[in-house]
Amino acid sequence: MPLARALYVSRPALDSSASFDEMIASILSVSRARNEREGVTGSLLASQSCFIQTIEGDAAVVSATMGRIERDIRHHSLKRFEDEFIEERIFGEWSMFFGRIEQIDPIVVQVFSDTGTLDPFQMDRQQLLTSLCAGALFPVDRATTLHLDRIQRPTKALDLQHRLAQLALGDTLVLSAAEIEEAFFYERTPEGCRAAATALAELYQCRFVVCGPDGSQVGFIRKGG
Repeated sequence: MPLARALYVSRPALDSSASFDEMIASILSVSRARNEREGVTGSLLASQSCFIQTIEGDAAVVSATMGRIERDIRHHSLKRFEDEFIEERIFGEWSMFFGRIEQIDPIVVQVFSDTGTLDPFQMDRQQLLTSLCAGALFPVDRATTLHLDRIQRPTKALDLQHRLAQLALGDTLVLSAAEIEEAFFYERTPEGCRAAATALAELYQCRFVVCGPDGSQVGFIRKGG
């Protein structure tokens, strides 16, 4: 059966700050149990003003899951992106990762927002997926998530983000082309992997270069201030 990914943003329906934590606990308890039974994986980032969520799995199951989500009265103003067919999952090790939007890497926030606050309703698909990955790299509450050492190939993309975030001005990170292809395993071609790497480099204020014999190595050079 074909795999699909759904992505949406919405706003929580809240009466008080106390109800937010109760809502999240309820959402995670039910969704993780159901997702494990139905082979659905994904990630949820939340704040008291918005949700960002993606789910992955069998296309028919994803469609049915999104139908339930759209009918859920615990949120409103839902903006759903067109579902996409995928070769592999990004969040395959999580029945539902959870993180708080305010804990996303500040470097990511600076790229997507001049105000220091993310507005998911003004972001495109790739920006939202990048934010979901950034949330998985810097989780606020490890007790409510699986540990990063449970991840397999997706760890390589998250580890790359972490290493880029640590580069000082003028530093260079050199990797093999094979490592880039592993990090961006969901891209179908070497060209697609390099395009994704170039976009990630820009996100972390780096310049992406191809080097080495026959393009066998690549470099990320942290730009000066």
